[in-house]
Amino acid sequence: MSIGIIGVGIGGVAAAAAFDKFGVHVTVYERAHRLQESGAGMMLWPNATRVLKNLGLLDDIAARSGTTHHFLVRANGGQVLMDIPLGDFDVPALCTRRADLLASLQSAVPAERILYGRDFTYLETKKSKIRVHFADGSVAEHDAVVGADGIRSRVRGQLFGKVEPRYRGYTRLRAQCCLPGRDSACRDAPRHPAASRAVVAGRGMVTKLLPAALFEHNLRRVYSYEP
Repeated sequence: MSIGIIGVGIGGVAAAAAFDKFGVHVTVYERAHRLQESGAGMMLWPNATRVLKNLGLLDDIAARSGTTHHFLVRANGGQVLMDIPLGDFDVPALCTRRADLLASLQSAVPAERILYGRDFTYLETKKSKIRVHFADGSVAEHDAVVGADGIRSRVRGQLFGKVEPRYRGYTRLRAQCCLPGRDSACRDAPRHPAASRAVVAGRGMVTKLLPAALFEHNLRRVYSYEP
């Protein structure tokens, strides 16, 4: 069986890694000419890290990430409103960087199975096969195709019609700051409890503090959501 995946983001590469693990021939197509994932930090809950464990990638991701044992919900004056434990699981909850997660997932897919510079245009059914057409005139043929090409997915648009995203009135601001850790540049930073995550609720704003280990740095990521 042959599977084609449109899009080399986290969803597309995770699907490719899973297909490859079970012996399914898979090819991922990406319109960009190189991997350009940036983004910021993200939480991986135990249901997600359990999948990473099954793919043999959990140790690699955990080494680059910050573990989470509980969440603190604070008022804007700093008072703790709730201390929410995450419970005991066979795998950890992690805060990681999107680019680190994507790089780890990509390492589980043979390099020749990810093709860059393939700008998808449309799908065509040909008997029992699906033909994938690209802007350069090339065509690929598969038994099935997975659309993982983002919020403005062309695959979804062809199948279900084009729908534009709707702005919901929230703006996200992101920042990073050092905590003491392996990086000597962080040695003078203030200390905070290990493995603590905080949600600070204020008037018209919610701020999240999520530590994450990045490369040789020990960083705390700060997210602010404003209506």
